[in-house]
Amino acid sequence: MRKLALTFIACFSPLSFFSGCDFGNNPETDNFTMSNKVIVAATASIDYHTGNVGLYSIENNTTRKNVLSIFSDNGIKIFGTTVYLIERYGKDNVIMIKGSDISSGTVYNHKNIPNSGNIHDIVFVSPHKAYITAYGGQNLVCYNPSIGEPTGKAISLGHLSAPGASVPNMDRAILFQGKAYIGLHRFKGSFTEIDTGYVAVVNPETDSAEKSIALIKKQPQGMYIYEGKLFVACTGLYDSIGDGGIVVVDLNAGNLSEVVVEESALRGNVSDVLILNATKGYAIAADENNTNFLISFNPTTGNVISRIDDGGVPSDFLIDDGKLYIASRSKNEHGIIVLDTHTDTRISGPHDVGLPPNRIALLKFGE
Repeated sequence: MRKLALTFIACFSPLSFFSGCDFGNNPETDNFTMSNKVIVAATASIDYHTGNVGLYSIENNTTRKNVLSIFSDNGIKIFGTTVYLIERYGKDNVIMIKGSDISSGTVYNHKNIPNSGNIHDIVFVSPHKAYITAYGGQNLVCYNPSIGEPTGKAISLGHLSAPGASVPNMDRAILFQGKAYIGLHRFKGSFTEIDTGYVAVVNPETDSAEKSIALIKKQPQGMYIYEGKLFVACTGLYDSIGDGGIVVVDLNAGNLSEVVVEESALRGNVSDVLILNATKGYAIAADENNTNFLISFNPTTGNVISRIDDGGVPSDFLIDDGKLYIASRSKNEHGIIVLDTHTDTRISGPHDVGLPPNRIALLKFGE
């Protein structure tokens, strides 16, 4: 792979980034200007051998590439104006960066999460309390996000493992009304046999799992809360398209899950979901060649609206101000793609953030 040159830029905005990065011949990065809304992308090469961080300035429509080298199996979460980069299997580190300057010289803390077993996600409860999920471990790790350190305390979820298994396979996590909801895959020792998907409900006041919600589909991955309802993208078995789907749990009314959209209607293994409004949602699914695509659906009726070709090869997405921002890992057009949610057509992009974006999060200032 061609080694990319590093160039430095000084911006006069009070929220400017001052870090080395590759501008290449990309006019977007040659004119990078910071704004009050920036998408931070944890990136990875197509072969997942290298990782980095890139930035996309929403209001100025410009990018900055390769600002911080990180592990290729990565993720990202943002709490307030602090960025938490997750280095997953084989590393188990959390990189904490406060404020708007992202570079190797501004890392506030780069902390290993010991005895975790493949950290996957962070859910923030308060400025001083968060939980880190561990896919290959029994314990939910207690973490202090204000200093970027594990507290030394852990919450055992081992009792929620599938029969015959030793770990519950914790994955994504989300907060609702002060409680943490943890998706559990519950494999039976291999990826070819899987038990009922669970969502564990953790009470931060007692640091304990107060209950678990059994899902009607298996292997919960992406989760999204809309008007008190938890929407869950359940993949099912990886080698079977049709056994998963998008399910919903009314968190105010009870613990039963219902199918919103069958995976057979989506025509792919669904891995993520978000809801725009009562009649429009989006999902990421993978076809028989394991290539991701974007699809829109009606979360009220369960009807599939369309498969969206303008979405590139999505690995992650987010909604802000009526626009859908997509992390596309297409070999031909990787970067951030911006979609009009009214027409599901592309507004702009892909905006090059360096390596193909793997996970994205929105960093806001001045709000």
